[in-house]
Amino acid sequence: MARSAFTLLARLIIRAWPILIVVVLASGIVAGYAARHIEFNVSLLELLDPQLPEVAAYERLRQELGELDPLIVALEADDQARLQVAADGLAARLTQLKSVAWIDHRPPTQSNDDPAYYASTDGRMVLLLVFGQGRADQFGFASQLVEEVRRDCDAGLAQQPGVTFRLGGNPLLVVEKQRALERDMPLTTLIALAAVIAIFAVAFRSLSSPLIAALPLCVGIAWTLAAADLLYGRLCLLTMPFVPVLAGLGIDYGVHLIARFDEQRAAGSSVADSLVAALSGAGRSVLTGALTTAGAFLTIGLASLRGFSEAGIIGCLGILFTLVATLLLLPALLLLRERIFSFRKTAAFTSPMLAGLGRSIERHPKRWIALWSALCVVAGIGAFQLRYDSDVLGSEFEGEAVRLFRELDQRFEFGLNFGVARADSLAHAWGMAAQLRKDPAVGRVLAPPAILALGDAPGIEAARRRFTSVDGGYLVYAFSAGRNWDQGSMLALAQALAAEDENATGPALLSARIWGAMADDAQRMLLCAALAIWLILLADLRSLRRSLLALAPVAAGALLMAAIMALAGVRLSFVSIMALPLVLGIGIDDGVHILRRSVAGDGMGAVLGNTGKAVVVTSLTTIAGFGSLLLCSHRGMAGLGLVLVIGIAACMLSSLTLLPALLIFFDAPRQDEADKT
Repeated sequence: MARSAFTLLARLIIRAWPILIVVVLASGIVAGYAARHIEFNVSLLELLDPQLPEVAAYERLRQELGELDPLIVALEADDQARLQVAADGLAARLTQLKSVAWIDHRPPTQSNDDPAYYASTDGRMVLLLVFGQGRADQFGFASQLVEEVRRDCDAGLAQQPGVTFRLGGNPLLVVEKQRALERDMPLTTLIALAAVIAIFAVAFRSLSSPLIAALPLCVGIAWTLAAADLLYGRLCLLTMPFVPVLAGLGIDYGVHLIARFDEQRAAGSSVADSLVAALSGAGRSVLTGALTTAGAFLTIGLASLRGFSEAGIIGCLGILFTLVATLLLLPALLLLRERIFSFRKTAAFTSPMLAGLGRSIERHPKRWIALWSALCVVAGIGAFQLRYDSDVLGSEFEGEAVRLFRELDQRFEFGLNFGVARADSLAHAWGMAAQLRKDPAVGRVLAPPAILALGDAPGIEAARRRFTSVDGGYLVYAFSAGRNWDQGSMLALAQALAAEDENATGPALLSARIWGAMADDAQRMLLCAALAIWLILLADLRSLRRSLLALAPVAAGALLMAAIMALAGVRLSFVSIMALPLVLGIGIDDGVHILRRSVAGDGMGAVLGNTGKAVVVTSLTTIAGFGSLLLCSHRGMAGLGLVLVIGIAACMLSSLTLLPALLIFFDAPRQDEADKT
């Protein structure tokens, strides 16, 4: 049935190919123009569902108190007295800036033992926490705040010899991260496209073939960008890399169709017959491969974390849009090429080396199965050594903000990640603060000062602004005892606050919510991806045995990937963990093409010589797309690219060696089955 549908599609394209070229290309241009102003947003808050209780509570607190995430000004001097004078003077100066709401540099004191400044353990660094008038996690305002504060610090400290300053905090991290990604993403996309076209040109010994395959890819990307703009209005941190990723994935469909078309033309078939053979022969495998990849993305789309969900949905749409664009536009472009250039018979699209490998496997399948069995046992042991990196800063852009965060870890007794709890009365707030101080996860607690019990006193307005809520409650701030942006420290702080107030909120609790959701989603996504892929294979192959055989090289490749990562010291991060279900969905494609060609009755030498070469080319183009992410200065994106490169390479290796041996040993094709297929 599928073969007849692709045959019908081929005949329709033969009749209306000029119209298809105009309509599809025009729609791509319109979609690209519509999505030209799509925005980037790198805020971690964008990764969470705004309906979550923690997020809703945080937004309510923001409305009551203003921005809660400060820009950090770190002042340094050898003379502590001079440092404190400079801190007081600079705080008064910065308060006058239009973008600044208020400055916190002298914590409220309950006793003479409480510190008068946010000072380092050696007393040579003092922190000013600058709270802005707008949202510090939005690039536009954050960049304005950073520029104004930096300029004013330069001017204000010009008369303070021996006192230097540095900036840090999440507002600066947002600015640095977004600028880096806005610079890196277009560059990586261009590099991915150039690498993909170069691999294609070398493999096919033609310049027209990669250009023909690239046009549908560009149309698919344009459609996807327009859909993302329509659905979300922006790209978040986890959806930004989809363009270079799609460049490496989407070209694969063109590789198999063009390879089959050229093979038929080289054998002497007419243009029409070659197109029908290409779509009816390779089209079904292309469709299955696209559906398994889209299914893997869709399982990510079902994640509870909004950032994962958006990445999965956009990735799924991108795969499907690119598939449709390829099936409609690429055959029409092949017909156009035949009108312009007469076909010149070239060397067959085959690899003698891979053909020899296929014949070797055909003679000794048990040896290859035994070799892979031993390798999987060793890899399985090594895979248990794979670790998750709880240091969030290790996945961020290594700029001024991250460097200051790391230095603060060394020089301060408490972290700057904090949460906020509400109390009904001052006595309740003080009791809550006393309990929090006993918890080892809490490094510092700021409780409402005693002056709030007075009707009127100096400094009472500032205290009310920070420590009271509109409903008459009182606020207690708890800071982490661990390293800044360490997931374990933030989770422990969140648990300590939740024990006192189940509605506690704050940046640390939102971050803890993200990490907790990621841990839950990762396991669910892997299981759902494996199940979805197997069901698609079962529906396509209509054979339980063959569907399980097709999964074998992916399982072996995943084990090998995990072992290589553990051996190389590569850890999973909160960004690269998204690669795990993708490796399953993408890695299955190679096996599907080899299995289908094998079932058709060809010897394994012919299967690997022709389809095997196409598998190598598509894997290399996919690796080129993912590999371009390694050039990103954002280490989370680079880590995502590295994990995917290792995973796809491992799956390619197992598909070319393990799967043929399994097919020969367990599923030697019979001609009657080949005819039915």
